[in-house]
Amino acid sequence: MRDAYAFSDHAIVGYDVLLLSRREVGSFAMIELPTMMGRRLLVAELACGLTVATVHLESLRDRASWRATQLGIILPWLAETYADSLLVGDMNFGDDDPVESELVAPLVDVWRALHPGDAGFTIDSDLNSMRLAASGIPAHKRLDRVFLRSQRWRATAIERLGTEPIDDVGTFISDHFGLLTTLQTG
Repeated sequence: MRDAYAFSDHAIVGYDVLLLSRREVGSFAMIELPTMMGRRLLVAELACGLTVATVHLESLRDRASWRATQLGIILPWLAETYADSLLVGDMNFGDDDPVESELVAPLVDVWRALHPGDAGFTIDSDLNSMRLAASGIPAHKRLDRVFLRSQRWRATAIERLGTEPIDDVGTFISDHFGLLTTLQTG
C-alpha cells in the first residue's frame, strides 16, 4: 500500500478517518473536533493545489447540534485556509436534515449537481442485504457526501462504489456505499 499511495500516518482513534492518495501530498493536518465519539477532520494538501478534507461527523439522529458545531468549525476553517477544497466523508445527515443542510448549502453538493433527481443513497438496505441483516431496519439514506468549494476545480463525474456483494453469500465491502468523484481544472 505504501508503494502505491501516500497516506495519513496517524493513530486511529474511535470512529476516525484515514486518507490515501495516488497524487503527491504536500502535507497532512489533523483538526480536533468537539466530539463524544472520537471525531476529527483529516486534511491533505495535494501538490496539484486541491485540498481534500475527510471527516466522519457525529452519528445518531439526535446529534444534529453536535454535527452543526463540527461543521461550524470545519467550513470556516477550510474557507479561510484553502482556496480550493473538497470535503468528503460520512456526514451522518441526509437531505432532509435542515440544520446541517443549511450549513453546507454554500458548497457544491457533487451528487446533487451531477445527478439531480437521483436519491443517491449510500445506505440502501434494498441493495445491501448485509446492512439489513445487521440492523434489521430498512434504511435509505445519503449520508456519505462530497462537497466542493472551488473556483478552479469542477466535478465531472461521481458514482457509487461497492453496490454489489463480493461473494455468493451476500457480503458487501461495507454497510455504506463509497463514492468515486472525478474533478478537472478549468
